[in-house]
Amino acid sequence: MERKQFLIYVTGAVGLSPLLLTEIACDDSYGNGGNADPYGNGGNNDGDVDNFTVASSVDSGHSHTVKISFSDVDSPPSNDQPLQTSSSGGHTHSITLTTIDYEQLQAGQQITKTSTSSGGHKHTFMIEVPA
Repeated sequence: MERKQFLIYVTGAVGLSPLLLTEIACDDSYGNGGNADPYGNGGNNDGDVDNFTVASSVDSGHSHTVKISFSDVDSPPSNDQPLQTSSSGGHTHSITLTTIDYEQLQAGQQITKTSTSSGGHKHTFMIEVPA
């Protein structure tokens, strides 16, 4: 039995299948299998040691993820860095991290970024570097 089938079976028994089906329906083009926790800081990066994945807030019934480079945190770029989110519901968003954002992440602070609007809604990303 595949993991998704098992989870549908188990959560269906306790009435949580609508929540799980929403998660499964969201395309996770970064391959973390939906394992990034809400406002996730790290999630399951499938062995990706160069980046960490952060999940957005759930808006309009879905969320997105974005990958952030550890090297950019270690050596903040001098230019703003636009980052595209994963695709969900047939659309993407983007967020922009500034040099100051990267410096705050490097100092261990949490930052909050709001995505661009797409499909009449935005998402919020609460970002901090995972331990």
